[in-house]
Amino acid sequence: MIQVIPYTFKNKTDVIRENIVSGIIDIVCPGPQVADGLRQQLQREIDSSDALNLNVITFSKFLKDLLTTLGKNIELKRKSDLLLTMSSVWRQMVPEGTYSAFVTSFDLFTELRGFSTELSVVEDALEHIDDITKRLVMSYYKIMEMLEYVDEYKACSIVSSKYQQSEQIKKKYLMYGFSFMTGVQVDMLKTLGQYDDVIVLVPLNVLREIKQVDWISWLGVIDDSSFKDTQLENVVDAQVAYCSKGRTGEALERVIAKIDASDKRKCFIACEKKMHKEFPLSVIGRGLLFKSEIVTFEVIVDSEFTRFKNEVISQHPVRDKELEPFSIEVCLKVVRQIIKEEISSNFGTANTMKIKVLLLMYERFESWANSSDKNVNLTEFDLEVFQHIVSLDTPRIFLVAVEKDNMGIVGGFDVIPYTTNDDVVILVANSYTGDLVKSVDRYNHGVETVLSSVGPIKRSRIEYLFAKAEVLEVLDRKNSILVMEEGIDEIFPGWKEVLEELNLKSVEVDQSGVFLESLSFLNNIIASDSSVEERASITAGKLQSYMDCPRKFYFTYQNQVDQRVKSKKALLPYHLGEIQHLSIKAWFENKSNEISVVVREVFFAYLKQHEVELGSFDILKELGRLKVSVENGVNVLNKLLHDYSMDSIQFEVAINVSVNEKKMVGRIDAILSNDKEMVIIDFKRSASGVPNKSDFLDFQAVQLWFYLARLKSLEASKKVKMIMYLNLDSVEDSLCITNEMVNIDAMADLYIEKENNIVSTMCADKKFLPTPASVDVCNYCPVKGLCERD
Repeated sequence: MIQVIPYTFKNKTDVIRENIVSGIIDIVCPGPQVADGLRQQLQREIDSSDALNLNVITFSKFLKDLLTTLGKNIELKRKSDLLLTMSSVWRQMVPEGTYSAFVTSFDLFTELRGFSTELSVVEDALEHIDDITKRLVMSYYKIMEMLEYVDEYKACSIVSSKYQQSEQIKKKYLMYGFSFMTGVQVDMLKTLGQYDDVIVLVPLNVLREIKQVDWISWLGVIDDSSFKDTQLENVVDAQVAYCSKGRTGEALERVIAKIDASDKRKCFIACEKKMHKEFPLSVIGRGLLFKSEIVTFEVIVDSEFTRFKNEVISQHPVRDKELEPFSIEVCLKVVRQIIKEEISSNFGTANTMKIKVLLLMYERFESWANSSDKNVNLTEFDLEVFQHIVSLDTPRIFLVAVEKDNMGIVGGFDVIPYTTNDDVVILVANSYTGDLVKSVDRYNHGVETVLSSVGPIKRSRIEYLFAKAEVLEVLDRKNSILVMEEGIDEIFPGWKEVLEELNLKSVEVDQSGVFLESLSFLNNIIASDSSVEERASITAGKLQSYMDCPRKFYFTYQNQVDQRVKSKKALLPYHLGEIQHLSIKAWFENKSNEISVVVREVFFAYLKQHEVELGSFDILKELGRLKVSVENGVNVLNKLLHDYSMDSIQFEVAINVSVNEKKMVGRIDAILSNDKEMVIIDFKRSASGVPNKSDFLDFQAVQLWFYLARLKSLEASKKVKMIMYLNLDSVEDSLCITNEMVNIDAMADLYIEKENNIVSTMCADKKFLPTPASVDVCNYCPVKGLCERD
């Protein structure tokens, strides 16, 4: 029998205790973090006699035990194992493909395995994605079948098909901590429920909002409306200390200084699943246990692979050439050499961890070389795959003692179970941690329509409700304090909803005038600036910046604060963008040259002109990436020229038009045209520069609309066939709008009306108040460290 039982943060332990019966009950958690934490919490909070009946295990251990019960001695393939196998498939099918594109195809494959391990079941969903990814995913499925690999999802399917009632006493399983279960996991639980007792614990606030697509509904044992009217707890009394942006560390210092907690352990929790890499910097220096892979193995894996690559390059200098494959024998030799150096040095925690990483590198290289006679050389793509694999192979969580006395804990939500009611728990909500609502919607409409009939779909709302339940559970404790960035509840809707359920008592923290000083400081600069009225020209960048935030616009264009790092030892993002544009233009001017030749010529000419000096490995790395992105651009432009019967292409087309006594200026990356039609294209270096479709059609992203409005007066006789943001890094993430999708000319007329209003407001503005359209805007603001509000 399967039961779904609700719990609240006030009665969770009682619910677990009530469901413990004579004999051993397995409490199954999604991973080791949840299992370890719950085990400690229950040992503290329930009677010792009841504790004897507890067996808290991970889902992986639970699955292996079930296979053993069935007499199946099967080695489960880990994600790192599958990555290595499928990367070989990728190299054969898409030899020039990027690592990021491979990861995209692999992630889709693993997600589809969660719906079904049979390709035929999910094959219809693949009809709604691009042909290359479709072929790759199908190949991954076929490789799994051909090699008879058993991953966790296949193991679930085996249990579902083979499990029968045992002659032994009926077993009892309690599932806790799952915010999502895949279709194959749900099917396995339903099979177990035919013979054994399966209890699924779910927070009451989640059950109140479930829908038919959610995994809980797919268990098939509850009415989706049965918990709608169930009463939740009363409003939680909570302490809060506010701080301005960028002042979290100072606020934490003052909170600690004001609270009487000399004999209590202090636990700092960033309000996110895993701690952001910037968060420890706010609290470092105290006696703490850092429970985070970010400050331990992740950093070491990255540094050791960089060290390895530089050593290989130094032994085989190939400057001014394209990236060449590295001999696996040389790679193994280099790793052995580095291990020998580390072993001969003084041992310590960091040294031991480095050796662990290096041994994993060597083990993976060696097994790869021995698996096939064809595995003799490694490309840069392979090295990126191996780095990902080694990261997965390292311990997922590691406790590092910074000081031995008065140790506390730093982490994300995953460390909450390790805290006690006696601890001082300080939750931190700021721009680094972001909103509690995280986007998990990955599929386009066609894919989602197919998959929703196969298994449960992960929803952002359900993920948020689980996170919200954890926050409320902690804040209900008497020793908990929420340190919150001022105004974050207005920026992030998830926090606004949480605060509505809190009865907040403000903890006064002396901020030494930080908030008021920054406010008056920036306001005084704006008020005293006599050049505010001078706006000789309007560009798409200025309009977009003003729409994003008037204050950001002011300090970017009116009283410019240049925040770009100037370095002669590195190529910055805007440098790479310029090289991409120049290379694409150069190839179309002389199509007889190979793209790789053109890229090298432009690249080295650019380095010389801008006096940039790069190391050998950086040159090879950037050349390899530039070649792929330029090829993407050339291939797309050639296809558009052919498919739309365009007979000319222009690059860097200048715009200079007067509108209402204002000069509208700009430069269009590319225009394809014939006698009657034209296509307008703006190159983007990565997906971050491409707006989403809804923002574009709502005129929240104005660059191409700005260009189109000017072209309507310059090229009135030509119809716009298509406008496009072309992502050179990953073409599939580009944004194309055609006349078949919307009436582009009519949309352009609507845009002009909005543009006129924006320009009028911008020209009349004298205060330039900080009103960002989103939190992302603040990340690239030149005065983000001083601004009192984002």
